[in-house]
Amino acid sequence: MGSPEDAQDKHMRWARGSAGQGVSLYIPQSAINATVEEDILLSVEYSCHGVPTIVWRYTSNWGVQKIVEWKPGTQANISQSHKDRVCTFDNGSIQLFSVGVRDSGYYVITVTESLGSSQFGTIVLHVSESTTEEIELQDVEC
Repeated sequence: MGSPEDAQDKHMRWARGSAGQGVSLYIPQSAINATVEEDILLSVEYSCHGVPTIVWRYTSNWGVQKIVEWKPGTQANISQSHKDRVCTFDNGSIQLFSVGVRDSGYYVITVTESLGSSQFGTIVLHVSESTTEEIELQDVEC
């Protein structure tokens, strides 16, 4: 069981619709560090009335790009750039397969319910060529 601080921290990460209505979105890990070729889970949880539309967008120095859009229980509309590289989950999470340095950036999820209320959240992904341990070993060998 977590401490009161843990409970407060978790509560702070829930973004709620006005007056407790609409969409609630929880992002357990808002920053992820990865190495090249790892599979990464961008994990979220949401609650709302009815079946929402979920959209993930990727923002980098080159602009904003839609990755995927879907309603849980239906087939996802995945962008050409991410075909065969992304898997969706009904809880709103997505998995990116074999990430590269080019995948570093901001991943923004928007959950919109049928009545129009929505909530968004952001996960920052940083992908590096190698782990810190590998870099330290390379430095020692030089």
